[in-house]
Amino acid sequence: MENRLKIHKPPDILQNYIYSFWFFRNNTGGEINFPVVPDGRSDIIYYLNNSKKIAYFEGPLITGVMESAKLVPISDKMELFGVGFKPGILWYILKTDMKELKDKMCSLSEINNELPEVLQIDKNAGDEGIVSCISNKLEEILSGISLDDSFLKTVKELCNNPEITISELANIGGFSAKTLERIYGRRIGLSPKTFARIMRFQKAHRMISRQGLADLVEVALSSGYFDQSHFNREYKKLVGFNPNNEVMSILYNI
Repeated sequence: MENRLKIHKPPDILQNYIYSFWFFRNNTGGEINFPVVPDGRSDIIYYLNNSKKIAYFEGPLITGVMESAKLVPISDKMELFGVGFKPGILWYILKTDMKELKDKMCSLSEINNELPEVLQIDKNAGDEGIVSCISNKLEEILSGISLDDSFLKTVKELCNNPEITISELANIGGFSAKTLERIYGRRIGLSPKTFARIMRFQKAHRMISRQGLADLVEVALSSGYFDQSHFNREYKKLVGFNPNNEVMSILYNI
């Protein structure tokens, strides 16, 4: 049996804050090493059953923004549910310096003692019930938060156009380049330059997921790389493997 990754779109009212809700169930019959690649976002993750826990962390877990890929051991029959937050959003909820969470995974209770109870879910409610429950709770939390539209405008622009210069990006938000650097570090956990590098990688990653590995030259050029060699070097720096490595095939064949 293969892995089962199910993606649920958030309701309209949450689409400015949440990429997706996801469920992952390891039905392979054994432990797998799942590659988690940089994507600019942070997640809250729940265990849905009593299988062996990831690194023995008690859930829910929180993952900070990733600057490099990690292989996460997923035990047989493990069932996970996750909330993928758009870049910069989780900072408003946690009110902690996101640089402290970069490339880290820990129990949510280590960062905020109240949130695990506030965001508690009924693990037996079924996928739709879990998504509905967490959506209502997040809507209530986010409705009481005042978001910085200027900052989020720069994030959206950088996600859509990773080739933009930092000075152009700062002008869009009405910030100085130095202020933009400080805000990104605190709210996302990365500098604007590093975040742009990851967004360019993600553009290529999404293309491979849609079209496969047959034409990496097209993927490289369409994603803003000079050539395939440039793309391969960047991919390996961020991920540690080449795109066609067997480990990465888990992502491209899920």
